Amino acid sequence: MRRTPAHDPVRLDRLGQGARSLVLPEFFMPFPERRPNPAHRRAEAGMWRWIGETGLCPTEPARANTERTMPALLMALYYPRAGAGILELLAQWTAWAFIVDDEFDDGAAGRDPATVLAAITSLVDVMDGAPPANPLAEALAGLWQRLTARCPAAWGRVFRRDVVAWLNTYYVEAVDRIAAPVPSGADFVLHRRESVGIRTFLDGCEPALGLHPPDAVRLLPAFAAARRAACDHVGLINDIFSVGKDLEVGYWHNAVFITRHHGGHTLQEAAGQVNDLLTEVVHRLVEALERLPAELDAAGVGEPARSRARALVRGYLDVVRGNYDFHFLAPRYQPATRSPDGPGGYVANLFSRPARGPAGQGTSTR
Repeated sequence: MRRTPAHDPVRLDRLGQGARSLVLPEFFMPFPERRPNPAHRRAEAGMWRWIGETGLCPTEPARANTERTMPALLMALYYPRAGAGILELLAQWTAWAFIVDDEFDDGAAGRDPATVLAAITSLVDVMDGAPPANPLAEALAGLWQRLTARCPAAWGRVFRRDVVAWLNTYYVEAVDRIAAPVPSGADFVLHRRESVGIRTFLDGCEPALGLHPPDAVRLLPAFAAARRAACDHVGLINDIFSVGKDLEVGYWHNAVFITRHHGGHTLQEAAGQVNDLLTEVVHRLVEALERLPAELDAAGVGEPARSRARALVRGYLDVVRGNYDFHFLAPRYQPATRSPDGPGGYVANLFSRPARGPAGQGTSTR
């Protein structure tokens, strides 16, 4: 049973006034804008064909919500230099991930910890070869095979780790909804770093660019710092844009709400403080990238691994900048365009539906 906002520690019922009139702060974004990938429309068409094959949008509100989310555009902004085939596959992954996110955040599946854990387990199991138990697991089974088949085993291990870490945050949040703790701002940023799921999209830079650097590059401190900063930027800016959407569905795991709770600020002031954190994150990202050449020298990394490292860094910057631009473009973050069926009315409750059988995994091979 869905809990009312009054159960949430930040008291969403007291935050509603003025939320829809929140003025976006002035963001610091020094990375240049890039044109979306020219294969965007082709990837979008393939994505919708696959969604039809897998039954991930079985109702009109569910389809309308995915249309508002614009997953293929997000991938075209994240990966402006990717080939058409891998862009289509990553668009499918993104549509799947957004639907999973809405099932947990906006629907009934994320309210009970035991239900959440069972749902997560159903997804993790198919990555290990188990038969799918629901349409989301069934769609993932096919996606997983096609993504990992085109990448080295080492990449698959990293990607699996990051997917599982992202999924596990939904269980943490389900427990939080009942136990009602209020994490510190610092603790919440650590949680948000995983819950935003952006590590999986940073991983996606490798197949998108057709390069896979060795561990001598992957393990460099500057790379780790750059990935952390990229995750923080994506999560925090998403929270600012998602204030109205999150209020609608009673979702309080948002840095703006946490900041307001601890500081006694207005919602506008809290958004400004989160934006100050965003500016610090950009500086952290720049500093990490400035350290990279010296670390490559110290590790004795030569060509062609050095060129791959530089290309991957540019890919990370594309993700951060593309995510920034996406939030100004996607109707997903505009509450006025949400489902006429009310908050969460677009959620199809796919975790509670049975798998459709082998045909449900879709036939796309890109």
